[in-house]
Amino acid sequence: MIECNVEFMMPDITKVFGKFSSDEIKEKLGKPVVDCDHGQVT
Repeated sequence: MIECNVEFMMPDITKVFGKFSSDEIKEKLGKPVVDCDHGQVT
């Protein structure tokens, strides 16, 4: 799932921050946590 998000955001990320690999971006974003009980995604 995060792979799809990274691919979608890649053009904007490289435009603003320069070139990064998708692995570097995934590492910096971390693993998303979904808390359905409180309606939060972190």
